[in-house]
Amino acid sequence: SPHGPSARHASLGQTRTHFAMARTSITSPVPSEGTAGDTTPKAAVHAAVEALPFPARVLCARMRCARGVDSPPSWAAYLPSRLAARPHAEAKASVDLESALLPLSSPTSSPIFVLGLGGLAESPPALHGQGRATDPAQSRFAGVQAPPWWVGRVWSLAKCASGGRKLQQVLDSKMTTEEQGSFVAELKGHVAEGLRCPHANYLLQKCITAFEPENLQPLVDELVARGPGAVTQVARHKYGCRIIQRLLETMPHERLPVVFEGLLENAAATCANPYGNYAMQHLVVYGSRAHRRCLADVIAENIHEVHANRFVCAVVIRLLTSAEDEERAALALAIAESPDLLSKLPTTTCGRVVASHTRDIRLMQHETATGKNDAQVGRTGGDLEEQCDGIFGGA
Repeated sequence: SPHGPSARHASLGQTRTHFAMARTSITSPVPSEGTAGDTTPKAAVHAAVEALPFPARVLCARMRCARGVDSPPSWAAYLPSRLAARPHAEAKASVDLESALLPLSSPTSSPIFVLGLGGLAESPPALHGQGRATDPAQSRFAGVQAPPWWVGRVWSLAKCASGGRKLQQVLDSKMTTEEQGSFVAELKGHVAEGLRCPHANYLLQKCITAFEPENLQPLVDELVARGPGAVTQVARHKYGCRIIQRLLETMPHERLPVVFEGLLENAAATCANPYGNYAMQHLVVYGSRAHRRCLADVIAENIHEVHANRFVCAVVIRLLTSAEDEERAALALAIAESPDLLSKLPTTTCGRVVASHTRDIRLMQHETATGKNDAQVGRTGGDLEEQCDGIFGGA
């Protein structure tokens, strides 16, 4: 039987013969050029091969030994196609292998080679200051660059602290549009997990701030794929709220319609959330006037929660300081017309800040409504301030 014990023993014996011949070839001196029986490449090539790392020298030696064997060794199947064709019968295979490995031992005088998916490939001359390759066997590799070191490793590295920091350093350098697209492609399918990861969320934030909006759109599409409700849940997450904040800071409004819808869909509950309130404050700062007006209306309808929840109070302060005059006036009026709220605001730190801003807005409204000049306000402003102090607890 071809697969019987005798065949296995013969194969084992052949392998042992190859190793013995390889050891002999490595330890024996290489005949110099011009000596009798010299069938090897030039002495310069052999000298360079001897300077290679040990694994490379072993491979060269085994290639030389395979020339005199009747059948190719089993390991020949793993060689590149241009070297695997009858390595035992073609001496040129050994020459090609040695010539390909030669530049690794003398990078200053030969083209630099990199190991890519297709085997040994010449790097562009611009990377090492050498001229264009003149060897026809090497010229077909001209212009082939090794892929960035992070290719195929982005998600695995993003999940650990050290790997995430290294990837963030990569993003600090200028990346081409193609590299940005490749980087984002490796994060696709992992956005939901990444924004909840204590390490990967930092990389997602860095991508949002460093990449062009069109390159980030696949990640945004994945984030909003489950609708506004999923965006609401992300905004209330410990790490997810950071992703929402970075998106609001950098992305154009027309690319985030579902994000804004998710934030305003249940705005009252999101404002009362320990993490969601930060996303809502960013909506006030980076959203449109229509978004601010909608949020102010929601808070005015739930004005009683301003005192009960300090996170809602923080959003109210942001509205009173950053919204347009009309929205600020409407919110201040809603606070002033809530007697129960006015009596409770001075009892908390956030409440006193709300009361102070509300007082200033109401004074400004009174001055605008009466149309008095500065002198007239000076004569009557004291009485009005005392009234406001009484209403807002002396804030």
